[in-house]
Amino acid sequence: MAIFAFIDASGNPVPEERDPFVVTAVLARESLLSSFDRSINKLVAARLGKSRGNVEIHAKDLVQNKDKFRGIPIEERSALLADLIEAACQYAGKGHLAAISVVVEKDRFKPKDRSERQSYSRSLASEAYKLLFERVIGFLDELGTRQYLIVIVDETDLSSDIMVILEKELLQGTYTSNLKAARRVIIPPLFTQSQRYRLLQLADVIAYITRRVESGKRDPAHGKFPLKTLYNKIYDCILRKSKQTEKVEGYGLKRWKYIHRKHTKLVQL
Repeated sequence: MAIFAFIDASGNPVPEERDPFVVTAVLARESLLSSFDRSINKLVAARLGKSRGNVEIHAKDLVQNKDKFRGIPIEERSALLADLIEAACQYAGKGHLAAISVVVEKDRFKPKDRSERQSYSRSLASEAYKLLFERVIGFLDELGTRQYLIVIVDETDLSSDIMVILEKELLQGTYTSNLKAARRVIIPPLFTQSQRYRLLQLADVIAYITRRVESGKRDPAHGKFPLKTLYNKIYDCILRKSKQTEKVEGYGLKRWKYIHRKHTKLVQL
């Protein structure tokens, strides 16, 4: 049986947006996929009604009362978000699920033109995904099994870049290429729409909550969406921990600051 890594991002890597750029991977065993989908479908139907049982959970729309969540009472939307995190915690507590988030803080670089802006954005996003893949493959190696890893990514304008980043990391990565698990990653990654998988939607939710909290913003809707509380729960029971030390920092959560000069580099926070 395989391990799946469902990956999504929150925020924009452009320099004008001051919020950090966050990429998240939700790691789950193959046997969990259908079970998790059924559980979340039941939660959605219980909160929003059977006719909405298959609605895609998109964190930004849910919080901002947009698209398919428009008109749904804020109490129900907030409760659904909490239900999703609680369900993920229960699966994580049984050892069936874990998450990894990379938070990249931006410097104060101001691009001179469109070309420089694009270069900044692609370079920052590339570094974020590289750091994520290091930790995802490290997780696979730590399992000590012969299971293969299948990477599923939410469709994005960066899809072609992400594919190159993963393949380069497996073959040339200073840390990753030396891991035995690097040979058990199926490439290329699969790109799809998040509405197909609840675990991909969970990656979206974790990335969104992480970005909001890490940016220092207040809880939205005058606190009716307690994102800081949910983030603490994610940190405590979902994010990957070191087997030796139980540390989350550096394993399930990686924070970096991106510095864009003539030669780009990352500075650990």
